[in-house]
Amino acid sequence: MKFWRPVKRESGLSPGWVTQTLQGILIPNFALYIKRGAILQAALAYVEELRDHHVPMLIAKDLHELRLAHKTKNMTLSAEMKLRAAPFPTESRLSHYRLTIPKWMTKTGGPGSTSIRVRMAG
Repeated sequence: MKFWRPVKRESGLSPGWVTQTLQGILIPNFALYIKRGAILQAALAYVEELRDHHVPMLIAKDLHELRLAHKTKNMTLSAEMKLRAAPFPTESRLSHYRLTIPKWMTKTGGPGSTSIRVRMAG
């Protein structure tokens, strides 16, 4: 059964190490806040490397580490989804600042209004 593989594996990578590596990819401000195509692609390539070659090698000594192994696998999937979705918004907003699209769009007017105001972020 796939669920128990990290416990049955005799050698491999600790969930903590893979999690720290994943955080090192996503936490720097150039990947987390200031999104640019080339940087997002590089981060995605690194996350795909973790997904394909490191996550399958996770090891767990006990049930607590088994939980961490599955949490790490889910964090890797979440990071991949975030990086794949990041290029699609066509505006900058709060912590999603697109270096190539530095404008914010703000809905103006009351309920039912479709007025939009565009302004530079910052």
